[in-house]
Amino acid sequence: MIARSPRNRWSLLLATALVPASALVAHALPNSGGSPVFNAPRNTGSGGAGRPQMLLAQNFGFGQGLGQGLGPGLGQGLGPGLGQGFGQGLGQRGGGMFPQIGGQQGGVFPTGGTFSLAPGRTSKLMAFCTDLLSEPPDGTTRFRGGKGAQVALADGTVLPLEQALSSGLVALTGKDDTFDPLRRAGSLALDLYLTNTSPLPARVILPSGTAVAPRNGDEQPLPAGSERLFALAKTRFLSQSNTMQFAVWAARGSTAEEVEQTQMVRLPAPEVKRVQDLLDQSGIRQTFDRNRGLYADRYETGVKALGEKAEPVEGTAFLATGTQAEVEGVRAADGKGYVTIKPLKKGGEYFYRAEFEDRKDGRVAVKLIHLATGRPARANHGRLLLTPG
Repeated sequence: MIARSPRNRWSLLLATALVPASALVAHALPNSGGSPVFNAPRNTGSGGAGRPQMLLAQNFGFGQGLGQGLGPGLGQGLGPGLGQGFGQGLGQRGGGMFPQIGGQQGGVFPTGGTFSLAPGRTSKLMAFCTDLLSEPPDGTTRFRGGKGAQVALADGTVLPLEQALSSGLVALTGKDDTFDPLRRAGSLALDLYLTNTSPLPARVILPSGTAVAPRNGDEQPLPAGSERLFALAKTRFLSQSNTMQFAVWAARGSTAEEVEQTQMVRLPAPEVKRVQDLLDQSGIRQTFDRNRGLYADRYETGVKALGEKAEPVEGTAFLATGTQAEVEGVRAADGKGYVTIKPLKKGGEYFYRAEFEDRKDGRVAVKLIHLATGRPARANHGRLLLTPG
């Protein structure tokens, strides 16, 4: 286990141990889910008292043997960024490279890094998703893949990460609530958990662009040019940003509208341009902002199918971010219908199928359902509380 250090000692380590060019910056997110702060990362086993800290991108390579028997220079930052982009075609007007919808999200490390794990210890990794419309990983999800990455054990054994995962020497998993932008202060990344299940200390080496997929799911490959995408993002200090997450999704075929409607987030024109510029300069032939209007079309088609007996719905609701929104829609006698959500300050218009449940206090609980997948929406935790009027 890596020992905790007071903040002033941590600052001294930062000042003295930083390695030029190849060094990575290690951050840790506090358990409260606030903004990143500098702190000493630590690894915690499943039986440990604390939660494993997130190791954001990169490795200091502290050459001081900071972990029990981990040896000098094993470093620890984990270049996180298990990317998650993906891109699902949504039908006639939407269409992406990969029209299949289902399964769970995979991930890709956009920055890479080197870190060490004592036996039984776990590191929490920031990851970018590679499949926008699939379900986030949970505690039962096991990952495979990792081509190009390696695991070195203390007895001198060196093997590919793919083999280490398949043989059970290490395990990469999700966790309940792995994806939660609200908890992550707006970050659209995933939390994944890498555990050293072997009896020996291990060193893990992740090249930039290392990708993993759910063990029981399909591969979620990135297109040619992705290696240039990660390199370019690094030069622009975007490796761990939401912009890079959008770019990974776009590289896999997702559109700007798909991202907006799935995440309930408005993408300003400058942000869309930044994403497109990353794609273009990486040689990835995708147009991010295309085929707009698909969700509005789906919504209108659904409303018409309910017929004239459907009753109008309107009112206001506070979103989980604290933003007030106008809500309009229709509902049938069985409590099923459709809603549009319009945040008053941040703008945007979002379309969902809905299931309504009247409450004794006069308000209405609304369950949100994604128009493309038919599954509960992830945005706003998939629900809102409507005040009619």
